[in-house]
This record gives sequence, structure tokens and C-alpha cells, in this order.
Amino acid sequence: MQPIMAYDLWLIKSILEVDSEFERLDDYRKIISKIYLIISTQPRIKPLIDIPPMADLIINIIRRAIGAYVNRDGETTLLNPIDVHKMDALDNQVYRA
Repeated sequence: MQPIMAYDLWLIKSILEVDSEFERLDDYRKIISKIYLIISTQPRIKPLIDIPPMADLIINIIRRAIGAYVNRDGETTLLNPIDVHKMDALDNQVYRA
């Protein structure tokens, strides 16, 4: 049996962090899906200008997570708190009339 090397530990850490980010993205997907189900059956009060920025934010998070994995950068995989605040603000804005 070979000893666990630093790379092996890094790989495990990175996989767990990327998995955590994908779980968070799934939570965002649920938010967007709920918004769609609510607003798709009702007349629009305002244009849906907040949905594309939400999608862009999620795409950037996915790109950053994959890039961090490819570049073996475990610190970059952590979600930026600013992204969380942006997503929360966009989510709240969708429900405002």
C-alpha cells in the first residue's frame, strides 16, 4: 500500500470543495425554478431583468470551480461571499414589484 501523498490530499480536498459549490448551485437552481414557476403563470408586472444576471453569476461560479480544479488551486474553489450577496440581492429583487 502506497502512502497518501500531498497531491492525493489536495485532490480529495478539491473534489469536496467543488462538490460543495455544486450543491450551492443546485440551491440557486431551485430558487430560479421556483421563481419561474411563480411568474410563468401570471401576467408580468415588470420585465425579468434580474434572471439573466443570476444565470451569469452561476456560470461564473461554475467556471471558477472548474478552473480552480484544472489549475490545482484549492483556495479559488471557495465561493466568494460577494457572489452570495449578489445572488441574494437578485433573488429579493425578483419578488419586488
